[in-house]
Amino acid sequence: MTELDGTSSRLQKAIASVPLIDNHAQNIFRTHNPFGNYPRETIASQATGALSDSIHSLAHLRMRKQLAQFLDLPADASWNTVQTTAQNRDYETFCRDLVKTAGIQMILLDDGVFNESCHPVAWHNRLTPYPNKRIVRIEILFESIVAKVGPQGAFDNFIHAIKNYADDQDVVGFKSIAAYRSGLDIKPLNMGGAATSTPLEVIEEEIKRQKGNSLPFQVEHPAVVQWLVNTTLWIISGRGKPIQFHTGLGDNELTDTSLEKSDVSLLQPMIKAYPDVPFVLLHSGYPYARKAGYLACAHSNVYLGFGLAVPLLSGSGQRDLVHQLMELCPTNKLLWSSDAAFHPERFYLGALQSRQALSEVLAEYVHRQEIGFEEALGIAKQVFFENSNKLYRLGIKYTELDSTQSSDTLRHASQPLDAGPSVPSEHEKGQLARLPANLDLPSSISLIKSQGIKFIRLAWVDYVNMMRYRVIPIEHFTSVSGSNFISGPETSSTQRIAESGPSLPRSGLSMGLWGMPAGGSVSGEIDFKADFSSMWKAPFAPMHAYMMGRLFEKPYYGGGESQICPRTILHKIIQRAERELNAKFLVGFETEFILLDHENNPIRTGAWSSSKKLQCGPAADCVHEIAQCIMDSGIKLEMYHAESADGQYEIVPGPLPPLQAADALVATREIIYNVAQKYGYKATFTPRLYSHQSGTACHAHISVKSPRSGIPSNHPDLPSLPSDLASFMAGLLENLVSVCAFTLPIDACYSRVRDGVWSGGSWVCWGRENKEAPLRLCGSGQDFRFELKCFDATANPYLALAAVLGAGMSGLATEKILEMRNCVVRAASLTEQQRHSMRITTRMPTQSPVLEPELGLDMNFINSWLPGDAWEFFKSVREDERKNLAALKHDKGHVNLSWMELSALVYQKHF
Repeated sequence: MTELDGTSSRLQKAIASVPLIDNHAQNIFRTHNPFGNYPRETIASQATGALSDSIHSLAHLRMRKQLAQFLDLPADASWNTVQTTAQNRDYETFCRDLVKTAGIQMILLDDGVFNESCHPVAWHNRLTPYPNKRIVRIEILFESIVAKVGPQGAFDNFIHAIKNYADDQDVVGFKSIAAYRSGLDIKPLNMGGAATSTPLEVIEEEIKRQKGNSLPFQVEHPAVVQWLVNTTLWIISGRGKPIQFHTGLGDNELTDTSLEKSDVSLLQPMIKAYPDVPFVLLHSGYPYARKAGYLACAHSNVYLGFGLAVPLLSGSGQRDLVHQLMELCPTNKLLWSSDAAFHPERFYLGALQSRQALSEVLAEYVHRQEIGFEEALGIAKQVFFENSNKLYRLGIKYTELDSTQSSDTLRHASQPLDAGPSVPSEHEKGQLARLPANLDLPSSISLIKSQGIKFIRLAWVDYVNMMRYRVIPIEHFTSVSGSNFISGPETSSTQRIAESGPSLPRSGLSMGLWGMPAGGSVSGEIDFKADFSSMWKAPFAPMHAYMMGRLFEKPYYGGGESQICPRTILHKIIQRAERELNAKFLVGFETEFILLDHENNPIRTGAWSSSKKLQCGPAADCVHEIAQCIMDSGIKLEMYHAESADGQYEIVPGPLPPLQAADALVATREIIYNVAQKYGYKATFTPRLYSHQSGTACHAHISVKSPRSGIPSNHPDLPSLPSDLASFMAGLLENLVSVCAFTLPIDACYSRVRDGVWSGGSWVCWGRENKEAPLRLCGSGQDFRFELKCFDATANPYLALAAVLGAGMSGLATEKILEMRNCVVRAASLTEQQRHSMRITTRMPTQSPVLEPELGLDMNFINSWLPGDAWEFFKSVREDERKNLAALKHDKGHVNLSWMELSALVYQKHF
């Protein structure tokens, strides 16, 4: 292997993990082959007038080979064999596999294809992790308006429609096919005084002329095209939404206009006339690629679409094209697209061949030392993801693809139609079902079924923090979920709550370890509705998926959200933060746990982060499988490692919005319990299993974003600390004792509230990177966050997180000043005078404040975020626990044990 080959191979492997945003594509067919007007040869050719010759082109031969490999056929399989094999696949699964293998995260769909044989734009959301966006084709829009209202009212209606689309969140741009209709030699108009009389007269004449045939009116006259393009550009100028222009490549309809009239240089007068509109020149401008590159270089508002030429050109032609584009065009102005239309194979081929072409060209530049390897990889990230994400303001987070998903290595094929029920592959079994937001409920269930799911585990977390669920066969789940998702204040854009669901006994939330608390109601039911956005597939239970639910009152009790539902309580706190404070949060939970063998001995001993605890063997296999299952369930895992106590490990996921973070925490614990059981181990989250070693916590990392994020707090110890985070911390510190009632809900939790064991210490304080402070400030600059250490796995994560956010929001709402000083030492080691000077005056509680209100429980604070019924539920559970512990203390000879010791003894069996 030559040095160039080695560089190309390395770069190709790295680029394979870059996610893609498809800057331009069109609708695909509803079935494999609805009719013969668009045979599959058009995947690699637009020579509709000479299509029979295209099968002898290099582009077609390459396409045939690559599709054969995707379908697990021999590389030399005939074109007929490739087509027949593809048509024997389940079509929707085939489409989804092509897009998934391509690594496409979002598609910008040109809505100009009106064809009953094609899927609507919204359907394509089934294919991608993120909901797709729409590009409005202006000529087709105008033609539809003329057909509806006639020529007289068409112009005002068109202006109104463009203005509406310019404000539509789902529309990210516009497109013109002027190159097909009258050519790109369009002249700017003075829109301030532009009249519509000339184009109106033209349209009326065109309609009269076409009355003799059955074809609808089509925009073709230069005067009409000129008015449409100028009007659109005039309206969207300064709004940040681009307009795409078809340039260069096209079928034989383009030759009716004349190929020369699709020359990109003809657009230069318009580009100059509308400097505040981004112009995207599609299809590389081919065969005018150098001219397109020049325009992108010379004009700040010109971008160049890198698509359609791939896969219509041969491999060498694609490489030559990329070279030409990069001669002048800045790399931050190149946008990748598949330009898929009708047939889904072009999503896959466009991605695969584009990655290959770009990696080979960039490898040459690296080999000649014109750029470095990392610079080459950075260019690929720009072209395939970052440039479109920025230009169209999509706001997608860059996340590298799993190496097993890259288009170079994965050739996943779906089951043949006659093969019976589809069995998910090992890789598929645990993948998170990212149900597109635009799907309705029946379509969502169809997608769930297509992934091989037979049972839904509809789950809730009660006030004892016990996860409970009902296992419902998918057919019955379909019947009890209703036909629609609910909308309104009860939900948000990220949640998809079914309109109905099974019933639960009202006491289902307050059942303790010993049964129902005294005074609890034995009657009454409540509706339990699935939140489809919370779904994750269980890697350890094939054909099963989990969904969290929300509780709603029965209609005969008034209906509406239940005031005692923990997920609803957290949801309402989040809504209030966004509505009243324009504040959003990210939360990440560190999950610590201990693995015990069948004799309750730790499976491994060793120091913090030591390799000894993860050396080869069943123990390490168990921990590794836990990590893999977490990733397969769709949770981003940042790291895992051995912790300091015997048999103890820690899982560190990525940050998420609060409700999703709490859902992910519940899922993580469920995975840990189940995988441990599979290996014959017991997983425990008990707060402190060994009195001589560190405890087991669930530290919460929280960051804040609000309009005050960019304003420094000017805190005397840390002036750059953002003012909103400082206010949030001030509110949380002021109410921390009351918050502990929910984050440390049982007496056993307080075995961790000790000095010297890195669990936050015994004083309410904060400190930068201080592991002996309950609030540890982390990060710097724009990435400040804090870690809350007084939080463990006995806490219901929804209620506990709601308490934390409620406390912090009390500081945000009043712009509270953080007066407490930065404590960088153990607060207990300071003198009383030193603590007083630092505003450190409150001790952490030593027992649950719920039952010891003299410790500092503030009911005014609790009532500010927690409904009264929920508090009564919560308190009754805690009282019942204490009552049963008292009986145990008396009857079992545990008189000498403290509440904390007795609580620890009991709860280690359950957490």
